[in-house]
Amino acid sequence: MLGAYLLNPEQNQSIEALAAQVELEIPDYDAFSKEKRKKRDWDELEVEKTAELAQLRVISTYRLVQNQNALLGAYGFARLLREVESPLSLLLAQMEIDGVLIDTAQLERIGKICGDRLAVLEKKAHSLAGKEFNVNSPKQLEQILFDELGLKPLKRTKTARSTDAQTLEALKDEHELPMVVLEIRQVAKLKGTYVDALPLLADKAQRVHGSWEQAVTATGRISSVDPNLQNIPIRSELGREIRSCFIARPGCQLVAADYSQIELRVLAHLSQDERLLQAFRENQDIHLRTAMEIFDVPEAEVDREMRSRAKAVNFGVIYGQGESGLSKALGIPRKTAKDFIERYFERYQGVTTFMEKTLEAAREGHAVESILGRRRKV
Repeated sequence: MLGAYLLNPEQNQSIEALAAQVELEIPDYDAFSKEKRKKRDWDELEVEKTAELAQLRVISTYRLVQNQNALLGAYGFARLLREVESPLSLLLAQMEIDGVLIDTAQLERIGKICGDRLAVLEKKAHSLAGKEFNVNSPKQLEQILFDELGLKPLKRTKTARSTDAQTLEALKDEHELPMVVLEIRQVAKLKGTYVDALPLLADKAQRVHGSWEQAVTATGRISSVDPNLQNIPIRSELGREIRSCFIARPGCQLVAADYSQIELRVLAHLSQDERLLQAFRENQDIHLRTAMEIFDVPEAEVDREMRSRAKAVNFGVIYGQGESGLSKALGIPRKTAKDFIERYFERYQGVTTFMEKTLEAAREGHAVESILGRRRKV
């Protein structure tokens, strides 16, 4: 699976999907294990039947590994698999086995607070609408917002006027109801996904054993499911409360570690831009340095607002954010955003050249590579 993932991160990594590459067809297990409409577990099936499936999986694996060894060597992935992916798989397995300890009593308390909060918000929504309605019904919400309150619909689905988060966000200054509905949805989602679900996923020792997925994202990032532990918001008070329910066992501590400006360091390394390299060599505040560059002022004159804007430019521009996106992110006119971006590229010529070369190579059909040689086809 990891070999296939390195060769093409966009493809389906299951053995059933990969078997076609070695001219074998493995039956889909769900269809294979049905007996008179009832799905059977592996140990409930006839041995002769399971032997046939197991045989196909073994032969596929053997042939795939033979094929992959040659390809991994040809593309320069053998070292990446041996030194990064394989050791990491053992580490992730240990993380899954160990799990993470949760405070179920605290989650129960938060669940009650969420329930009370939802009841208050629902009452408020009914009051703002002037009548009772099902706040979870897009159809009823659509009628109240656009027919009864006279708000302007911004986009349509195939069958109705949209009441998605983006629409409600845009309408929140026109009337109070969209904001209340947004909060109801946020609280209900966090309650259902984490507050109610986590205790059900915990074992007797109150530890949750989620899955850490190593071969899913096209960029090489690790993702987590059952539950998704990477997606608990930190900016909302409720999100922070839920995060506080992940605890260390007595006598231990949870430690948070973070690389300092990792993306910008990677950019400095790949682009070899002299100004960026100098800033890191001299241990400068990179956002302060960028503020000095784009506002053309000495360090002493850079205020907090300037640094904040420079930070948005640093991270936005390297991920391809244009003037429209930057103007929205900073709440500034497009012309000002355009000037910021132009000044950034004028000052960081190495970054400009690196980005242009990367795009040129992609247009010519080359894959984009990371420092360790991971490839992403474009």
